[in-house]
Amino acid sequence: MITIKDETGFCLTTITNDDDFNHITAGELLERVGFSMSNKWMFSAYHEDTVAEHYDTLTKSKLTKETTFPGFSPPPMMVVEAYKQRLGVVEIYNGDTAKSTWVIIATNDTGKLKKEWFLDFCRSHGLAIVDSAHEPRQEA
Repeated sequence: MITIKDETGFCLTTITNDDDFNHITAGELLERVGFSMSNKWMFSAYHEDTVAEHYDTLTKSKLTKETTFPGFSPPPMMVVEAYKQRLGVVEIYNGDTAKSTWVIIATNDTGKLKKEWFLDFCRSHGLAIVDSAHEPRQEA
């Protein structure tokens, strides 16, 4: 169980298990701690169907390193690779609008990446993270 607290120790949210990160959107996670999604901190998962649509566009046009899509801009070769593997892609911004990270992944298995992203966000905003799975247990 992970608890996020503000600088006064007030509990902002508790996430009971790692699987919850597969079911809670990035926007909902940020709202739970009093923030909203921004272009500096973003986590966007694109389903394999979206990848397939853009792959079709790529195959019908001239593929270049500069090929981009409005609202969807992974490197073109990543689209090709994700399509071949029948996977989706995730776009991650960790506080820097000039640098995004793209990962090929099954879109129903983004929980681990989303958890890392969320905890990085909390740390960078001075929020305390209490992970009860890693706390020493009190002997009775």
